[in-house]
Amino acid sequence: DLKRRTVPTLPPAPGCEGDDEYQQQVTIWQNWIEWEKEDPLVLKEEDIKAYRDRVLYVYRQATMALRFWPQIWYDAAEFCFDNDMETEANDFLTQGAAANPESCLLAFTRADRIEQTMPVEDGEESLVRRGDAVKEPYDNCLNALYALIDKIRAREPKAIAQIKEYYESLPPLSREPTPEPRDDEDEDESKDRPAANSREAEEKRQIEEVQKDTATQIRTVSKTLSFVWIALMRAMRRIQGKGKPDAPVGGLRNVFALARKRGRITSDVYVATALIEYHCYKDPAATKIFERGMKLFPEDELFAMEYLKHLIATNDVTNARAVFETTVSKLSAKPENVAKTKPLFLFIHEYESNYGELAQITKLEKRMADLFPEDPSLVRFGHRFRIPTFDPCTVRTIISPNAQTRPKGSESAIPSTEVEPVPNPAVLSAATGYVQSPKRPLDNVDSDVEQPARKLARGESPLKGAAGRRQQQRQRAEGYGSQV
Repeated sequence: DLKRRTVPTLPPAPGCEGDDEYQQQVTIWQNWIEWEKEDPLVLKEEDIKAYRDRVLYVYRQATMALRFWPQIWYDAAEFCFDNDMETEANDFLTQGAAANPESCLLAFTRADRIEQTMPVEDGEESLVRRGDAVKEPYDNCLNALYALIDKIRAREPKAIAQIKEYYESLPPLSREPTPEPRDDEDEDESKDRPAANSREAEEKRQIEEVQKDTATQIRTVSKTLSFVWIALMRAMRRIQGKGKPDAPVGGLRNVFALARKRGRITSDVYVATALIEYHCYKDPAATKIFERGMKLFPEDELFAMEYLKHLIATNDVTNARAVFETTVSKLSAKPENVAKTKPLFLFIHEYESNYGELAQITKLEKRMADLFPEDPSLVRFGHRFRIPTFDPCTVRTIISPNAQTRPKGSESAIPSTEVEPVPNPAVLSAATGYVQSPKRPLDNVDSDVEQPARKLARGESPLKGAAGRRQQQRQRAEGYGSQV
């Protein structure tokens, strides 16, 4: 059921308490909005203003209940833009960004609308004015994200202090050795007996969990604000061009300088800046940015991968091999980082398979076999010849459709070739008058594999000429005598 709260609540984290209920409320509000958009009252053709007002009313109610759900503000603004309600759309974006200053979605949408609608004029002052207007949503989002990192860092010592205070408040445990369980004591009760070492271990575990959770949150926020910097760089490049640091028309390079100065950025910022320099301006500064990033993020396999792709794209194969060897050597030195080298090996193996020498390919495959023994050799060998959409080594060609393409569960479609049994020669001769030839006696062989064809016995041929006539006269005379 739809629940209208007077005080909106923050959306629970995915998988945490209350997440399912909150998502259910979001779905109910979205279904109501979609129902109004379908126009069941048929108002679009007769009274378009009434139709827009009804949908707008539901959006306003939804943004009150789901104040901290940025997607609902975005949907409301998009509906207003699509229906020629510019003022209402900008109000939704402004109010939504104020309620959710950390939302990249709303900041990017506002900046995009400003860049599209602000008139383009000649002169440096116009470039500065447009740049400042577009920067405003990005700056607000960045300020909120940097402030959020400070809050997360400030929560860590407080949480650790609370854990220590709790365990210090517990009564001290006896330092005597744990006695053996009595005969009348249950085994489970003896296991539940508190011990000093278990208490210290639990306290240490909770502190480490807090530190790990803090590091994860900071990592996520740092990644987020890095992509805000990237979006701002792209916008400034479109408006002001390459630019230069600390200049009125700073452009791309001024934003990159500000991002490095403010800190907390990931390697993604260096990758994006270098690729913009290369693809938009063919500037050799791209390689210098990659080199600088390699020093700052020596164990970042994703950054190394992008650097390798850039060097291969610029046909700098020698440096590409050097970067590969340097990176995998550093990562392989720590057993926990060996798995990170696998994408790098696969990338270089693919390049060597396409354009390298066979000796280099086999040497690389041997290194891969030593580092990743769980991978079958067939997979490594087949990787030389396959592409993402086809692998010729694993294709199963159809040689005989009748034998290979029968549907499962169907009877055999191949006709059976049954050989009828051949009777024994002795039985055949008794039943059909099959006699042995006087010239070739019949072998007593049961098998018919090497047995030649035999002839059936036939009657005597009548004599011809005078001898034949005398034989006929004698037969007639014998017949007459028998009758008498």
